[in-house]
Amino acid sequence: HLTVLCSAPLCYHDSEGNLSPIQNGLDFDSEKRLLLDCIRDANEGISLTFDVATFERLQVAIARRSRCLHFSGHGYANQLLFEDDFGGAHFLDGDDLRDCIHTQPCQFVFVSACSSEYMGNALVRAGVPHVLCCRHDSEFQDRAAIEFTHIFYFSVFKGFTIADAFQKGKQRVNAKFGNIEASKFLLLPQSADHDVPLFAGEKRGEILRVEREYSTPSVANAT
Repeated sequence: HLTVLCSAPLCYHDSEGNLSPIQNGLDFDSEKRLLLDCIRDANEGISLTFDVATFERLQVAIARRSRCLHFSGHGYANQLLFEDDFGGAHFLDGDDLRDCIHTQPCQFVFVSACSSEYMGNALVRAGVPHVLCCRHDSEFQDRAAIEFTHIFYFSVFKGFTIADAFQKGKQRVNAKFGNIEASKFLLLPQSADHDVPLFAGEKRGEILRVEREYSTPSVANAT
């Protein structure tokens, strides 16, 4: 089972307590279509859930024992930008993630956010054996992240190991965007054995899509 958590909050409270807008520009619809196309092209029966990235929905995904988590949103040096219940910003740090995940860690997490290496290491400390993230103080190019995500997930859905899929994704990015961009993608822990499959032997059949309805709230209501 793969759970995709997407975060695009409308605003945050600044140091003076005022609401300030957040410019997102994240294309979640394209990401959703990409993942669904990967499953169809791989012809594998993978259970896939799309959800809003709130702390509560993260807890639900962990309680559901999702094998894989994919976070798509904004990242900072030591925080990830989740949403609160009103569409506002909720910043999660490494301790928040560890407290939520460490009792029953999933097998794999892809933190598709800029500067997410610190949070990737926090997930490793929480017990997640395989974590994909972005090098510290680096930003993914949108098209490079899409190219990497496509080849990586298609490969793991077809039964390739995490290590093989990671290398295939980096090779695609290197060919189209250069080595500097490809080097931003990290697989943690760097000394661990990632030569293991995520979806080997999955039963072929229907793609299960479990999607929660979510209406984006207005800034006026995000208090």
